[in-house]
Amino acid sequence: MNRQTIKYGFYSGIFFAIGMALFDYFDREGFNFWKFIFNLFFFGFFMGLVFRPTFRNKLNREDKTEMENNSEN
Repeated sequence: MNRQTIKYGFYSGIFFAIGMALFDYFDREGFNFWKFIFNLFFFGFFMGLVFRPTFRNKLNREDKTEMENNSEN
């Protein structure tokens, strides 16, 4: 679950940071590496926190379904 949360947070942070960098590029501002890193880590961190309960619930449902399938056999 932790690996999935970190992976999801990283990917969402990357996409957000790239999007913000593109907005800066189209506004004719220079690329700011530290702004990119800030967007990546903080947005990714908060998205990971937001979706962690979703991943936990999904894992619990899968475990419950697996236990029900094993009890039927």
